[in-house]
Amino acid sequence: EDAIMRSILSTLAMLITFSAPISAAEFFVLPGTKTLLMMGETKSSDVRILSDHILKDSIDTLILKGPGGDLAAGYGLANLVLQHGINVIVPKNTKCASACSIIFSAGRIREMEERSFLGFHLPFLINENPLEYCSQLIAYTEDKPVDIFSGLSMKIDPKCLMYTYQMGLNDIRKIRRYVVRDGISENILNLMINTPSDGMAWVNRENAVNYGLVNKK
Repeated sequence: EDAIMRSILSTLAMLITFSAPISAAEFFVLPGTKTLLMMGETKSSDVRILSDHILKDSIDTLILKGPGGDLAAGYGLANLVLQHGINVIVPKNTKCASACSIIFSAGRIREMEERSFLGFHLPFLINENPLEYCSQLIAYTEDKPVDIFSGLSMKIDPKCLMYTYQMGLNDIRKIRRYVVRDGISENILNLMINTPSDGMAWVNRENAVNYGLVNKK
């Protein structure tokens, strides 16, 4: 059975590697299995789709490939994976980044195949009313932005600073539930915090084992 699954995964990995980039996430149940392939960018409707597959198809394994996407959707998907004890796999030659890596971290049995990568970074802070809270976050001179840390009291709206701090702490609290558990090192959370939102820290399988992210030898 394990050999059959690995053969299926190898075929899938080949298809995934040479497929065109996918914006919205797509879901495919592997015929004759309880394994679901999820590839593409996460969005809010994916939570309902995964929940339906778990109930209708008795899904117990999730194959992941994706660049991330909606963080709230990532939390919702990770919660389903954690709640139902879903196993997760990143196939060879593929990447699972941002929200996708949080979903992976929530898995019961977590496996990465050769030449696969997880990507971590600090979440983007999304403000529903950016003009109200953050219009004074960065003050501009005639030709270039001013460093917000020079003349702090004049450059930053105190509401924006407080709101940003609250948002950041709230996200760290949520993320910690998924990435610091079941043998996963707290160092992975440090890696996320120290990687800017517009950057990406890539973790290969060997390093993922050291972090405790991979628990299938």
